Amino acid sequence: MVHRIAIAQEYLGKGLAKEMMKFIEKFAIQNNIYSVKADTNFDNLAMKKSFEKAGYIYCGEVFFRGSARRAYEKVLEK
Repeated sequence: MVHRIAIAQEYLGKGLAKEMMKFIEKFAIQNNIYSVKADTNFDNLAMKKSFEKAGYIYCGEVFFRGSARRAYEKVLEK
């Protein structure tokens, strides 16, 4: 489960979130984990777009620290 991806302001828009997600997916597969779940705030358009471009599917809402968040999942291939 991924709860946070933080990129410094001066590095936004350089594809670092995409690279971080690729690393997480590779790490998961190497550890026999074939599903990655992530969430983001409803108003975080950039992160929602990143998840969707990376093949994550919206799967509902989760509550984190008392507030609802959009939940995504990507099933990984072996």
